[in-house]
Amino acid sequence: MLDLYRLYKIPEELRGHDIAYETIPWLAWERYSTDKESMKQKEPLWAKSAGWAYLYAHHIINERFPEGEDAIATDANHSYWYAVLVLESKFPKGEEIIAKHADFSYWYTISIIKGRFPEGEAAIATSEYYSKNMKIT
Repeated sequence: MLDLYRLYKIPEELRGHDIAYETIPWLAWERYSTDKESMKQKEPLWAKSAGWAYLYAHHIINERFPEGEDAIATDANHSYWYAVLVLESKFPKGEEIIAKHADFSYWYTISIIKGRFPEGEAAIATSEYYSKNMKIT
């Protein structure tokens, strides 16, 4: 994303400059990502978005981020990766959205469930590739 605050000669003159790094997730991330305590203080900001909540859980705290799970559960991609890389187990809140996508249902079944995932079977059935390759041991 284009950071006008960095490109403008006098960024302090830009409207919203005084709060931009506190309220715009990508600007806050850019500014604070190396300061774990500041990142923790921004948890309410990360918890509003599936992507930022997942990134915070995976890259900053390296553990479950309950405050961000409702947001994560709105996105199949982030729900899947949250289950795989953060929880290393099932993510029940994200299963409804995962089940709507053949690819994420397939990979969730193979890598996390390791058995049947009935909720995702209809989505998997829409894909010739994933249907043919589904082997549950």
